[in-house]
Amino acid sequence: MSQPPTVQKLQSTLEAAMDELQRKNLIPLQKDSFLCAAKCCDKHSDMQALQQCTVNCQAKVQTAHQVLYGNLEDFQKRFQRCLLRCEDQAKDALPPKPKEKDMEKAQDQIMECMDLCAVEYTGKVAKLKADVGSSLSQIGK
Repeated sequence: MSQPPTVQKLQSTLEAAMDELQRKNLIPLQKDSFLCAAKCCDKHSDMQALQQCTVNCQAKVQTAHQVLYGNLEDFQKRFQRCLLRCEDQAKDALPPKPKEKDMEKAQDQIMECMDLCAVEYTGKVAKLKADVGSSLSQIGK
């Protein structure tokens, strides 16, 4: 079963949002983390202190990754649940001994429902991006 074009649009919209969040938020944090780690080499001659300093430099980046990818995973799980509801609804509509015609109708019902899920979740990408961007901005401070 191929995906409706709206599902592909959702995927590309979500990828573009994640790319922008990475470019605007994660990469600058990563740069700051590297610069911080380089300064640790100037400040500490003791290996244990140096290691602790570099670990501390990475803390914001790790938190940012958890925020970004945790929100993305949650979003994807919610979308997946919507798609699973589509399959459940189509199965529930089938008679006890479905004929080929019934199966085709169920397949069409699944595709229509998937289309609606994709449109709904494409509309939620902007809020996801704004919420995650706000959280990442707070981490960077």
